[in-house]
Amino acid sequence: MARSTNKGKRVGAGRLVKHFCMTPGHEDREAFYTLNVRLRRPDTSSVWAPSTGAYICDECALSGGKLEIIYTPALSRRGQATVRTETRGSLRGNTGEAEIREMEIAGE
Repeated sequence: MARSTNKGKRVGAGRLVKHFCMTPGHEDREAFYTLNVRLRRPDTSSVWAPSTGAYICDECALSGGKLEIIYTPALSRRGQATVRTETRGSLRGNTGEAEIREMEIAGE
């Protein structure tokens, strides 16, 4: 089951709630880096750029990593184009909980 990442939303008077690392074993570490995906046109403007809701701590962000992307074109039942992201961390054979988000793509 996906975990909620409402941990980083503003909750009144500019106060920011903490985000935590998605890497197994690091879930208690505060995370300031976020993974996002952007599809660009040849002129470099964005077609879409969803936030994945996946955050990474300093150690994980600065150590580099392996990022696997599987792209599968899809249409929602309404015929509206959507982008769905599913992110999870892994470390030493352990896999973290998935963060799943979906957004509709605005027409041209």
